[in-house]
Amino acid sequence: MGSLVFIYPQHIEFPETFEAQTISIFNPYDFSINFHFECTKPNAFSLSATEGEIQAKHSLDISVNLLDKTIIEAKFQVHINVASKGKKLGEKILKVSIKSDHSSDVVHHRKSPHKVEHFQELTNVGFEPKSKIDYKLQMDKVPNEYFVYAALIICIIILMLPHEDNSDSQAQTRLLEVGVNLKLAAAYVLGIVTVFLIRN
Repeated sequence: MGSLVFIYPQHIEFPETFEAQTISIFNPYDFSINFHFECTKPNAFSLSATEGEIQAKHSLDISVNLLDKTIIEAKFQVHINVASKGKKLGEKILKVSIKSDHSSDVVHHRKSPHKVEHFQELTNVGFEPKSKIDYKLQMDKVPNEYFVYAALIICIIILMLPHEDNSDSQAQTRLLEVGVNLKLAAAYVLGIVTVFLIRN
């Protein structure tokens, strides 16, 4: 059973140097989803996250380390559910292999058309154990998100105030004048806040 959740790549191939690989999961829905990994050889791999929640319109990169360098092939099964209701959306099968000059021949020789795959639970060996990870907007990590919007408004107000000069003007007008350094600082902070809001 498939789902509209995008998981890339469909085939994970470890190089001969056994460098860690990345699985990307993108949630295109307007609601949060839960994912859960199982594997035919759970002791051969270590994942940065075996289960968790992905917010709507967000993606997640999962690092995969190879622990058993003697394996030839394996498979991951990714279960996707609706976070709030637990309703099953589908599942995806990801193939795993080791890049080798003779791996394709060996795999072809051992492959059985009637072989039944048994998927088992994975552990987070080699990573900080987390029973369930909630991947939310980074804005949620800010102690008070209103502080970000307040900084944005203050910077815009400072940039709109009249520039300080040496000409004679009314006392009330001079109270609202700001110097060049303050305007530069406001512009700098405004740029940082804007980039932060766009990326989140």
